[in-house]
Amino acid sequence: MLMSKWLEDEQDTVPLRCIDIHQLPTLRELRERCYWSYFELAAAARVQPRVVYWMEHGIAVSGRDAARILFVMSCRLGQILSLSSVYGVRVKLAQARDVETLGWGLDAGGPCGGLKGGK
Repeated sequence: MLMSKWLEDEQDTVPLRCIDIHQLPTLRELRERCYWSYFELAAAARVQPRVVYWMEHGIAVSGRDAARILFVMSCRLGQILSLSSVYGVRVKLAQARDVETLGWGLDAGGPCGGLKGGK
């Protein structure tokens, strides 16, 4: 009780307003902030317009296409955007042949935990 009284008397700063850190912008909000259409963003990122549509609607796209779109948006907005800073962006998993090429055999107890073939 004595400690709380000391804090009230000694604190001379203005309380900060609450910031909701769980409120992430969607790709559509960011695109509209730039005054771009699907077609303009797709042309700038060199992807098909349907990829922009898919990203905005939560359909998984390739990592390369997602990176291109986020890079273009980062340059346009002047802030760094990543997969974790935009709400609802989904990226496809690597193909099984790509995973095996990396030496992560799905049946060998790799990062997928041996999901292949009922083992």
